[in-house]
Amino acid sequence: MRVMKLSIDDRVVDVPPGATVLEAVNRLGVALPQLCKDPDRSPLGACRTCLVHVEDMRGTPAACHLPARDGMVISTTHPDVVRIRSMVLELTRAMLSSGERSPMIEAGAGFPGDRRTSGGIGGHFGAPDVLGGFGQLGDACSRHEVARARWEPMHRFEPDVSKSFFTLDREACILCGRCTVACDDVQKIGAISMLGRGHAMKVGVAGDALMSSSVCTSCGQCVATCPTGALRPKEEPATVARRVETTCPYCGVGCGIEVHVRDDRRLAVMADDVPRNRSSEGMLCVKGRFGTGFVHARDRIVRPMVRRDGAWRETSWDDALDTAAAGLARHRGKFAALASAKATNEDGYLIQKLCRI
Repeated sequence: MRVMKLSIDDRVVDVPPGATVLEAVNRLGVALPQLCKDPDRSPLGACRTCLVHVEDMRGTPAACHLPARDGMVISTTHPDVVRIRSMVLELTRAMLSSGERSPMIEAGAGFPGDRRTSGGIGGHFGAPDVLGGFGQLGDACSRHEVARARWEPMHRFEPDVSKSFFTLDREACILCGRCTVACDDVQKIGAISMLGRGHAMKVGVAGDALMSSSVCTSCGQCVATCPTGALRPKEEPATVARRVETTCPYCGVGCGIEVHVRDDRRLAVMADDVPRNRSSEGMLCVKGRFGTGFVHARDRIVRPMVRRDGAWRETSWDDALDTAAAGLARHRGKFAALASAKATNEDGYLIQKLCRI
């Protein structure tokens, strides 16, 4: 397949036909703001922060909707485009309440909207910005030396804390639309949308009611994509030491999840989705997203145990398996089994076959 060669900040990159300039920028890992683009979905073209300078082209086009052409010479650091991009970021920052930060960022734990971020904007639960807060926007403002906006927002919204696992804080919302797309197009729920017009526009539910009164299923898809922490978990923030990609244990579908291990060795309450998983394709239910707490239940059995003399006693795996095998052989044809709801469909099939032998 024929590829196109582009020069971006004096670096050459190959992209396939049909690619955008933003895709080329991200392929090089160049730090370019892209607040309305979830890394797993197409850009919305709403934030206008991915502006670039293109040789022999007028203006400063948005990279996300600019088709790549062979031989293009692009700069993300040209003085003109940096000046205009800084103004866009400052105007965007002015939508947020000055002096307030997302608690997830303030504590240095990052936030879900940083997930799988490309283009050098930071990793999943990336490092906090020390100037502006507010996640990806704060990070971009910091790199463009926009400490705070010269204007105050023309609105004041009370936070919606009616959901059990997350908060909707519209004072940290930039109306990028990522959450509504995640709810409508990815999760197929349609619980949230843009309400109102002008300075009164906000993310909300039907009838401008509380989130808890809507058809929201608490899947957390909107929380996972939010770039500023306007939608954020209620869990107290903590530093994430490592991430583990695994399979959700709650049913037999086999959804892909990424759990975050905190530095105190406990799992963060909120897990991330794994769009490349062919069972879930980036979708999760409330259990897969926020149901990691059972791992730390005090009554969870974490070692093999056998019942002897009317009491459960801890033992080795070899002893437990020998005891189970002897009991099954002794009561062959006269026993039943309780299968776990967290087992796979294949495990359930094997258990019923075992009982019928």
